[in-house]
Amino acid sequence: MSALLLFLLSAAFAEPPKPAQQKYRIHGQWVEFIRDEKRHLTLSAACRKQKCLAYKALAKSSLAGLDEKLEGGAQPGAVICRQQFHGDLQVGQDEDGNETGFCKFKDGSLVGTGSISYYASRPGK
Repeated sequence: MSALLLFLLSAAFAEPPKPAQQKYRIHGQWVEFIRDEKRHLTLSAACRKQKCLAYKALAKSSLAGLDEKLEGGAQPGAVICRQQFHGDLQVGQDEDGNETGFCKFKDGSLVGTGSISYYASRPGK
């Protein structure tokens, strides 16, 4: 019983996990990203110190009016990137060869299309 109590107390006071860094190859160049699983966020590392366009856009993302554009299995984050943000879709490949879609903004910042989908589908959007 005391071991269980010790485990629960240590878990309660443990520091939350820090965002991980991950690299993706985009157009032959390695780009660093911050990946925060708890916040469902994959964002270019250059956004860490400043509020870039990619980060600001997440608050504005919405699925409203996209029903017809999502027919046929289109990825919502990719559609929002092009239609709402006028961004450029990019495909990145991690060190294991897994591909991920990103939305690139005018300031060069990038956000994962999965992050866009998540934030656009939150209640109240």
